[in-house]
Amino acid sequence: NRVMKFNGWEDSFREKIAHQREQEVNVLYRASIYRAFNEALFYFTSLLVSVITFTIDVLANGRVLSPKTVFTAITLFNTLQYILSKHLPNAVTGLSECYISCRRIQALLKLSEHCDQEVKEIDAEQSSNTREVLSLLHISCHWDQAPGKDTSSTVALSDISLSLETGKLYCLIGIVGSGKSALL
Repeated sequence: NRVMKFNGWEDSFREKIAHQREQEVNVLYRASIYRAFNEALFYFTSLLVSVITFTIDVLANGRVLSPKTVFTAITLFNTLQYILSKHLPNAVTGLSECYISCRRIQALLKLSEHCDQEVKEIDAEQSSNTREVLSLLHISCHWDQAPGKDTSSTVALSDISLSLETGKLYCLIGIVGSGKSALL
């Protein structure tokens, strides 16, 4: 939060978050309307299906309804109704949420990487002779611009060389905007 305030990003992020929340509320509102319609249908169809089925049975077959037939039919109708009105919509909701999550993950994985630096890999023989864990040579880091804007990127760090060894504690110290986050 302090970094955002120091850099004057607070208002920009507040607007972006408010816009995302507004879109999310609209989606939740529509989902609530569909859910309410489904609940109303759940209670209405039980009565409607029973009345129509028993009316057709009495008119078409000329039979008198017995409690055994009515209770058995109503039990079967309620079981079928519960499956169709509760489990099916939940399955559709779960599948749509899964689809959206997969699209978001796919979009993240398709983002381009800036990898024009040299990262030195240490093999097993070298690691036994040295305590070096990570070595960076002449690294330059860039901040990407927001999607839809200029395709160039802002240089955060330029020509950094660094060697880290096991068993040592390292601290990044610097003023705001000096590139500590870019290095991490």
